[in-house]
Amino acid sequence: ELEAILLAENRLSDVQLVIHLLRSRTSLCMNGKATSLRLLDLSRNPRLVTDVTERMTNLGTRFRGDTLMLSISRFLAEGLPLQVLRLKDLKLRNDDILPLLKLLGAEADGFAMANNEGPACQTCLEEVDLTGNFCSAELQAEVTDVINL
Repeated sequence: ELEAILLAENRLSDVQLVIHLLRSRTSLCMNGKATSLRLLDLSRNPRLVTDVTERMTNLGTRFRGDTLMLSISRFLAEGLPLQVLRLKDLKLRNDDILPLLKLLGAEADGFAMANNEGPACQTCLEEVDLTGNFCSAELQAEVTDVINL
C-alpha cells in the first residue's frame, strides 16, 4: 500500500516517465487496486521542466513545465487521489501553474454551487508546495487560497 512517491532530487529529465507513472497510478486507484497517495514529491528535478539538449547547444532554454502541469492537472481531474504535491525548485513559471489553478478554481466554484447536495470537488489535494520556482508569490498564494476554500 504505497502512500508516497518521493522522486525529489533524482535527476529526472523524462517528463513522459512521470506522465506514465501518474496515468498508471490513476488507473489503479480508479479500479480499486491501489490506495490514495498522501504525497507526490517531484522537487529539485528542473530537467523535467527545462530542455537540457537545447540548453547545452546554447540555443536558449526551452521550458516544458506546461506539459508536466497539464498532465498532473488532468490526472487529478480524472480522479488521482493525492493530498500533497511538492514541486519545489522545478523552474516552473506562472503560465505553467495555470492549468492546476484553473482545475482547483473550477472545483471550488462547483463546491460553492453544490448547495447541500454533497461536495462537487473531485480532488483530495490539500497542499501544493511551489517554493523556489519562477512563479510569483501572488500566484502561489492564490493556489493556497483556492485549496483552502
